[in-house]
Amino acid sequence: KVNDDLSGVKSIKGFINKKWVLFEHEPKKKLISHNLSDLNFKSKKLELKITVEDYNKNISEFETILNNN
Repeated sequence: KVNDDLSGVKSIKGFINKKWVLFEHEPKKKLISHNLSDLNFKSKKLELKITVEDYNKNISEFETILNNN
């Protein structure tokens, strides 16, 4: 979920293994998504990083490790 009740979400940037990937944003549901089956990574470990910026230039980052089975 991605949300900013005050100024609103300006941009969302997603990276997997330091490569940019396009995330779809559904503002009404406050969700972002990406179909991982579209990717062709050889590594079993996927490093996910999402950066969200609001219109006041506040930036929030989320990082996690995913297993690519």
